[in-house]
Amino acid sequence: MSNEQTRDILEHAQQFHRQVSEFYDQLSCQSEKERIKMLLDYMSRHEQNMAQTLAAYEHSAPRHLLNACFKVGHKFRPCCDVVKDLDISADMSVDEVIQMGLEFDDCLIAVYRDRAENAPDDQVRGIFQDLVELAQKEKRQLARNAQRVLDF
Repeated sequence: MSNEQTRDILEHAQQFHRQVSEFYDQLSCQSEKERIKMLLDYMSRHEQNMAQTLAAYEHSAPRHLLNACFKVGHKFRPCCDVVKDLDISADMSVDEVIQMGLEFDDCLIAVYRDRAENAPDDQVRGIFQDLVELAQKEKRQLARNAQRVLDF
């Protein structure tokens, strides 16, 4: 375990969203299926928007909440390793792409839950509980919007 500040965690989350967005862009370029390209392009934009949302929140959050320190268990590094563990090919199905996106979301939700459980006070706990709810909402939205690609 190590100590981190809330601001560090928000910055790691932003970086993770940007990396996943770039990953989706690379996959889109490799894919030959138009529906997969559309889905990956949507997922990339979605990740960019999430990074921007977190950056805006970090910019507007009270300094004392951003500076709050606490011990953390789950690391963002294992989330980044999720990419390495995936079986990725140029001919992935829509379902496989959707499942990959859901795994990324699950990884972030686990990190946010860990931060909420180990938060130094109720205000910081509230930040991470809100992030859990936001990530769960975004996960549901991803699944719903991805299904629309199937209907195309």
